[in-house]
Amino acid sequence: IYGELKFLEDDLKNHFDPAKLAEYRSRLDALDDEASVLHVPLGFTDLVYTLREHVNLVRRILDKKEASA
Repeated sequence: IYGELKFLEDDLKNHFDPAKLAEYRSRLDALDDEASVLHVPLGFTDLVYTLREHVNLVRRILDKKEASA
């Protein structure tokens, strides 16, 4: 998931296309959904929350790009 998230973040920063807003949001939602259903041992649940927060960080990057477009 982190690899896909990093790829999406790079895409937003370097190749942002306002016409792809719905696609970007859909990809972020899919990554968040995937993270939310990860089955990890109890000792690693904090890492899932961290992952989901990173998804939200990229979502905020998208929000800023959209506002300035």
